[in-house]
Amino acid sequence: MGFLGKKFSSKSRLSLIDEFKEAETNVSDGSRLGRSNTLRQQQLYEEDSLRATIQQQEIKIQEQEHIANDLTNVVERMKSEEELLQRQVWNFSEQLSKAKADADNFRSQVTPLEEQNRNLNWQYQTMARSVNDLRGASNEKDQELSARSNTIHVLSGHNQQLQRRVAHLERIVSSTSQNTGTDIQTFFDRYTEMENAHRDLSTRLETEVHERLELRDAFEAMESENASLKTVIEELQKDASGSESCQPQTLRSLLTMRLVDQALIGTEAESSSQNQNWSPTGLPQTSLDVKCSPAEIQQLANLLPTGPEYVHFYKKMSLDICSLCTKPRFKLKSDPRQNFSSSKWLNEYLGKTRYFSCCYEQVCKSCFTKHVLETLRSKWWYKLGTLQWFPCPRDGCEEALGIRCEADLEICLERNCDTEAEDHVKTYVKAMAFRNALEALEPKPDDEALQKAAELTKQLVEANRMHNLFDPRFDPAMVDETGCIPEFNTGTIFNAVLDNTSSPVPLFLRFIRRQSRPKSCMVCSKTMFEIDYGNVPTWQAACQGFAGSWMWNILVFPTRENQQCEHDFEVCRVCTAEHLRGALTSGGPSACDSLSCPQCSRVLSYQEIHQLADTETVAKYEKFMLQTFLSQDPNFRWCLSPLCETGQLYQTPPRNPKTSCEECNFEMCFKHEMPWHEGLSCDEYDSIREHGDPSYGETQEWIRTNTKPCPGCQVGIQKGEACFHMTCSQCNHEFCWQCLANWTEIRANGQNGHAEGCFFRTNDVRPTGLRGENLEDALRARNG
Repeated sequence: MGFLGKKFSSKSRLSLIDEFKEAETNVSDGSRLGRSNTLRQQQLYEEDSLRATIQQQEIKIQEQEHIANDLTNVVERMKSEEELLQRQVWNFSEQLSKAKADADNFRSQVTPLEEQNRNLNWQYQTMARSVNDLRGASNEKDQELSARSNTIHVLSGHNQQLQRRVAHLERIVSSTSQNTGTDIQTFFDRYTEMENAHRDLSTRLETEVHERLELRDAFEAMESENASLKTVIEELQKDASGSESCQPQTLRSLLTMRLVDQALIGTEAESSSQNQNWSPTGLPQTSLDVKCSPAEIQQLANLLPTGPEYVHFYKKMSLDICSLCTKPRFKLKSDPRQNFSSSKWLNEYLGKTRYFSCCYEQVCKSCFTKHVLETLRSKWWYKLGTLQWFPCPRDGCEEALGIRCEADLEICLERNCDTEAEDHVKTYVKAMAFRNALEALEPKPDDEALQKAAELTKQLVEANRMHNLFDPRFDPAMVDETGCIPEFNTGTIFNAVLDNTSSPVPLFLRFIRRQSRPKSCMVCSKTMFEIDYGNVPTWQAACQGFAGSWMWNILVFPTRENQQCEHDFEVCRVCTAEHLRGALTSGGPSACDSLSCPQCSRVLSYQEIHQLADTETVAKYEKFMLQTFLSQDPNFRWCLSPLCETGQLYQTPPRNPKTSCEECNFEMCFKHEMPWHEGLSCDEYDSIREHGDPSYGETQEWIRTNTKPCPGCQVGIQKGEACFHMTCSQCNHEFCWQCLANWTEIRANGQNGHAEGCFFRTNDVRPTGLRGENLEDALRARNG
């Protein structure tokens, strides 16, 4: 059985057969020698085993042949792919030849452009010569102006002579007028007497006019009262004509009829009987305008009898027209000698109180209460800086009501207006919190801004984009963890700048409605609720009449109204503003043209930057834009004083190169663009510099030591305290400060993008991870 597991070829099979035959011969010989049947059986078993082994080897040979066929197919397939690659290489060669031909055509097109460039240079030289001619003409004009100045000087001398001549003539006139002094004094005495007489007549005339005005007011008051009585009578007559029973239906109409009936009786029958101090009792203290049944009217009529003995009570009552609602209201005159407490509720006027002391006789109690509550809910915006901000309800009156605190409001409503005051006092506390928040603003909003704020808030509430400012859901908890009652929180005030107003309009952001689902910022990872503005058309309709950039600035995330990117906005406005501020701070003026979206790196427009950046960043952006624009003018010079940031634009280079700043008088050299070299002319200064001035050499040595040339434009750059990723402010070229390698290569190849021998090529430290003026200081600061 030692043959099992071995590999056999065809030759091996023949040898095995021979061995098998030899074994058979040996078996036959053994039989002849008389071996036992048991040995024969063993030989047969081994024969069967050998045959089985041969069959297994044949099967394995067939499998190897199949594998060989598969390898042959793979080789043929690789050959076909090789031929395909050769055809692709041939096509690429043809494309390369075509590109070379296109390059030759481009060079042929560039040649005319170079010729055109030479023509433009020749035109520029011609214009330069024209400018020189204009400068000569300007010099001639300066000489002409100098001649005119001399002429003006001569004329000034003639003018002074004329002034001296006029003064001499005035002295002559003065001496002549002394002779006529007595006549003038007599004239003035007579004039004074006439003036006194005129003043007396004016005083008498004013007195008569005043008396006539008083008589006219009294007459108008009587006419008004008669008109009101006439109106009431006409209404009662109409009610009586339309009623089958011709009976009054309310307590008001019944009491009015009693007043009319008593007026017809007259006062001649008035006596000092026991009914002189009578007043009605048992009247239901309900509204005077509640409709009553005939039986109830009859019962009320029994409680309000008429006759001479009751005239004293009805004389205390009158019907006056309220100046606000223009309706007749009952007024009950009080008499300190008599007690009419049972009928005081019939008086529909407040009377004079410490809270209403100006127009109390012309405004009924109902209108006064309505005015106080309306002012409390919607007119608390006005009259900031005073405790008495409730105005008189009557138009034209400038007096204020005497409500100065919560207690005043509570007493006024409950005692004088018969109104429950608890909820209104809570509203007053919130209104005072809003007023205090507005008063704390700097600058304080003017009256126009406050009116706009009230109108805008009302419009947003009506459009369901803002909660009512007195909504109970914003009330503070009753007691906090310390046992104190917390104050009402008005939240942040946003100054909304409208398109049609000069001053910002305050808006309470806490009460703006928010969306039900939060949104996360991909930069700061904060989860925030965006303002529920619906969509852009809906938001614009809700803010109609108050349009401005504030509509988009109060949103948490940008929209396509202020950022024209195509993607969804997943960076909040705060992070976007921070991104713009950082880019502008690190890049300086050269970054103004490359400020981009933090998501897609699209360069933002001028309008987008103004809408997305904060106020400080926008101011810095405008400053850098102005600096860039002015610095391109060869005749502009910045003031070189470290404490001044102004500059001056010269129409032409000045004749005297020594110039001074108009703002701080700092002296500079226009030619060398440096502080004025005191004691040296420009030529002398240039000569000293050419012959090795020590200070000049030290300056150059400092420049060589502390600056490096930009690989893009060769302008010297000094490194500050920032990282080792540099951006040239002139050409925007980005490079590594340590090895001057192009940052594009570093961004593409990582550490291998740095030059040989660079620290950042052999160390796992990024150039943006170190900060300092040089590598030694940066490593020392990093290691502590």
